[in-house]
Amino acid sequence: MFEKDNFIPPLSSHELHRQASIERNLVIQAYMRTAMRAAANWLRVLCLRGWRFARGVAAERRWRRAVRELQSLDDRALKDIGVWRGEIEFAVRNGLPARRGKPSQHRWNSASHRAA
Repeated sequence: MFEKDNFIPPLSSHELHRQASIERNLVIQAYMRTAMRAAANWLRVLCLRGWRFARGVAAERRWRRAVRELQSLDDRALKDIGVWRGEIEFAVRNGLPARRGKPSQHRWNSASHRAA
């Protein structure tokens, strides 16, 4: 009795071929979904890196333009801003350095006393 309850009739070659075709299509669909997800993720990462690169290039251009503009100023104008000529690039990229004491008590006064 037990053997008769679990009896599965043999499948025809046509039915075996049909089931194999169905399973093959399911596997292909699963691989295609995985490939599409991987491609979408790759494209997303590529776009993000491109966007970051473009922002970095734009920021670098702004920094260089600011450095050129500050370097075109004379020493008196730089003194008014509180930047020494050697600090221009550092000041543009990182902000003005903190100084001890008044800025006018640094080397600016020694140069102006020599000229007078």
